[in-house]
Amino acid sequence: GKDFESVEPTFVPHDDVFRVFEGTIVEAVTNESLSDFGQHVVVEHRWPGSGEKFFTLYAHLAEVADGPRIGTMGQSSRSADARNWMAIAPHLHFEVRDAGGNNYDPVEFLRRFLIR
Repeated sequence: GKDFESVEPTFVPHDDVFRVFEGTIVEAVTNESLSDFGQHVVVEHRWPGSGEKFFTLYAHLAEVADGPRIGTMGQSSRSADARNWMAIAPHLHFEVRDAGGNNYDPVEFLRRFLIR
């Protein structure tokens, strides 16, 4: 995965988080105490042409939404140490995985497949 810092000049980010590609939310965790990822969303996507599945994870959200906008960047985690660290370094944790659970470098994924 990759952590993307907030571009806002504040310790409490309010950046909207959007899914990077058309897809369906297959997991939405709204109770931060259930995961080290805090409030998070997993979206299932299908590659155009092949129809093969891949998944994206958006973690440490302040709130979860349903749609192209899937939430707001936050500082959530079940770990108190992580919450303390994110209080000075808020970020969005983003991962990309194929159906077999193999991960992609998220920055390379965005450059290669989504940025036009």
